[in-house]
Formats: sequence, C-alpha cells, structure tokens
Amino acid sequence: MRFTIFFTCLALLIPLGASALPTGLPLNKPIRIIFASSGETDGNIGGLAGADIFVQAASANPGSVLEGQKVTALLSVEGNNAQSLFSDNGEPIYNTRGELVANSLAEMFAADSTSLVNGIQYDETGSDNGGIVWTGTEANGSLAAAHCDSFSVNSGESGRLGRADQTDGGWTEWGFLNCVNTAPVYGLTEVLIVPPPNQLFEDGFEGN
Repeated sequence: MRFTIFFTCLALLIPLGASALPTGLPLNKPIRIIFASSGETDGNIGGLAGADIFVQAASANPGSVLEGQKVTALLSVEGNNAQSLFSDNGEPIYNTRGELVANSLAEMFAADSTSLVNGIQYDETGSDNGGIVWTGTEANGSLAAAHCDSFSVNSGESGRLGRADQTDGGWTEWGFLNCVNTAPVYGLTEVLIVPPPNQLFEDGFEGN
C-alpha cells in the first residue's frame, strides 16, 4: 500500500508554532526582527542575562508576533557592547509591522551617519511603542558612559536611553534616565527564514 509523507526541513526556518509573524516579510531570505518591549523595567534588569530573559518573556506575551522565536536583548554592558552581541552577515532587520528598519546591523550603528528606513516603533505585538528605551549604547554601537552599572542598579546612577521612534542615531543614543525609573528594552531575534505558505507541502517522499 503506497503512501506519501510530506515533511519540511526546519533548520533555519521559523518554528511551526510561530505562524503569527508580521505580514509583508520577505520569503526564503535570512532576516532579523526588532521590537521595543511592551513591559518596562528599572535600571536593575539583572545585567545582560536578565535583559535576555526579560525580552524573551516579552516575545511570548499574548498577541506577540514573535512567539516561538529566540530573542536577545540589544543592550550594552561592561565587556559587551550591543553590536558585538550579534553576528552580522548583512541580514536586513524588520520591525514587528513588517517594515524594513535597516539593511544590516552595521547600518543601524553608523554613528552620525545612521539613517534607518523606518523606526523600530512597535512592541512585540505590533502595537505602537515609540518612546524611550534602555540601551546603554552610543550611536556607534559602543558602551555608553552611563549604563546603570551594567544595568544592575536602580538608584544613584543614570543610564543611556534611545527612542524607538527615531530614525537617526537617536534610536539608541537619545538621552539619559535615572536608574530608579522604568523603560522598555529592545529585543532582536536570531536570524530566521520565513518559508512560503506552501513550504510544508513542497518537500516529500513516497514509500511502500
């Protein structure tokens, strides 16, 4: 008795459960997605590890378009600046409305020459969130002088902020905030490839 089993190679493809990704993303092309978390935290985020946990939890919130994706905080601390946390092979970066933000990570950290195509602007659900965001990062991707002691304290110091609605270097280097106050954190997905809708049915094999 003959039967057909359809399957897809999931390496580098989005997880099957992540069907709510933003519309309009390019298909079969490596990309990343960036967002400003809907939740806020004071300057004591728990360092980079705590920030990663914070944005990963945000990506799993109800209504998130990033459910099932691995997300890392785009944040600078002593010993690790934001740009160095990610490999950059020229993958374009999109916001959670499916709008192109930059053609590469390097393009986002071009200091005074930074010019984003669109602002990051939105949270993990695609809702407008164009205000201040903790970054600890200058426009060239380096660690700012003010960073809430590597985002481990919530008193007595200040931290570098960006604004998610800015399309110049202000997206990461906009101002400062006392560490007792709260702000969102940027999250950036690992590289992912969005398969076409019929991908699951294109690869198969037959057996007896």
